[in-house]
Amino acid sequence: MKPLTLRASLTLVYALVLALILTAEGYAYHATLKRQLDTSVTTELEDKARALHGYLRFNGPVVTLAYDEDDADEAAFIADATRYYQVYDADRGTLLLQSPGLESLGLKYTATEVGEIRGSPVLRDVQTDRGRLRLTSTIIGTPGRGVYLVQV
Repeated sequence: MKPLTLRASLTLVYALVLALILTAEGYAYHATLKRQLDTSVTTELEDKARALHGYLRFNGPVVTLAYDEDDADEAAFIADATRYYQVYDADRGTLLLQSPGLESLGLKYTATEVGEIRGSPVLRDVQTDRGRLRLTSTIIGTPGRGVYLVQV
């Protein structure tokens, strides 16, 4: 077998270096995009959860949503924000309200798990049969009515 000419060797080295640079750059762009999308989704989720808190009404074990059903924007927001949400009595650990979306996933915590979440209400990623689900947990205390764990 005949050795490669200088021109062929340089072309091969140039192609390998270029491929390496493009691969590294592509990986860097992918990592940056992934991080930005994750941050964007987290921010949107936290904003949605904070806004939903204004519509929740607590009356002991009864939790309701109070909004103007005739207002299209409000109704659309409520439909979007309540797609996956649940409300627990944080003192007893009992489930008070759950969206059909979370119910179909079978996501229900025990009283012990509710107590653990109450101790550190942060963002949690839950792996389900349908993929990863990010939930934000918030503790809401109401004067004389109790403490509630709201997950969106």
